[in-house]
Amino acid sequence: MNKRFKTEPYIRYANCYEDAETLLKVIGGAKTALSIASGGDNCLALLTEPSLESLTVFDRNPAQLCLTKLKFAAFKHLTYEKVLVLLGIVKGASFSIYEKLRDSLDDETQSYFDNRPELISKIGLSHCGKFEYYLNKIRALVIRFTQSRKNIRQFMDMDIAGQREFYLRKINNRRWRFITKQFFSEKTVGEHGRDKSTFAYANGDLYQMITDRMLLCFDNVPNRENIYLQYTVYGRFIRLPFYLRKENFETVKANIDKASFVLGDVTTVAALGKSFDFFNLSDTFEYMSKEETAQNEKMIAECANSYATVVFWNMLTDRQFLSPAFSPMDNNQVYEIYKNEKAYYYQALRIYKRSQGVYE
Repeated sequence: MNKRFKTEPYIRYANCYEDAETLLKVIGGAKTALSIASGGDNCLALLTEPSLESLTVFDRNPAQLCLTKLKFAAFKHLTYEKVLVLLGIVKGASFSIYEKLRDSLDDETQSYFDNRPELISKIGLSHCGKFEYYLNKIRALVIRFTQSRKNIRQFMDMDIAGQREFYLRKINNRRWRFITKQFFSEKTVGEHGRDKSTFAYANGDLYQMITDRMLLCFDNVPNRENIYLQYTVYGRFIRLPFYLRKENFETVKANIDKASFVLGDVTTVAALGKSFDFFNLSDTFEYMSKEETAQNEKMIAECANSYATVVFWNMLTDRQFLSPAFSPMDNNQVYEIYKNEKAYYYQALRIYKRSQGVYE
């Protein structure tokens, strides 16, 4: 593992790996929203919702919160072109842009990046997370070792109707299967990509889950539009994430001051006494026992307005809301959204509405 991931706090995700467009499909006119920070991307994407009046962004990892606050400051104070340079999407004098921006940052964010200038100047903010480091290993040691450039070019730019068949016939060779089984194991991902604690409550085969999810993507999402697949294959975004698309920039910029930031978890947020219409909880319950999930469900119920929407994802840990305080969205509706997601890291999408029932 790279030495920069041995000292806390460090950035685990430089980007978000849950599809922002899923959130925007179900936000449903919410006025108040709560969102886990992660890489900040999906929080910025939520600001394109016309009805939104306030957004509370929280994360228990101070490094993720600093990264998110830096991205928000960039949208507020910089031009679109300079945002792309600062984030390492486009080459340029990224650190000099940061130096001009730093006086608009709070002390924690200034200190974090002042002490780690290489994240901006050498590695690039969009590439500096532990998970991005892991994806780089996949690209260098798996894709390049098992696939020809010709096959990759053809696969990434073909019509959707042929993607699954091409993958099974051309990409999924014996060498690919052997190496990916090692790289998509809980041990390898826990050491190089995510925290080992992610798999504390896991129940399933990570390799098979990712394989099945990728095949579903190939059936429903054109590779040329799949930002997550493109980043894995090329190490950069060919098609930009939703929050970084030029047509969304001015909207996000105009709404940037609607956000506030909280260092902590659901317990911390619940203590604020706020209530919300919409919750983006990423995969937070992946790290929790059933008992902890139930405790968090109760706190969320207490700060959820009537008919609030709650969204989260499961990888290998089956977590669901079980109290009468929440009603799940119809399974067929959820599946229609899920099968069109571009991200291929999760086996389940959970969407709930706050009902009139009390928590029991």
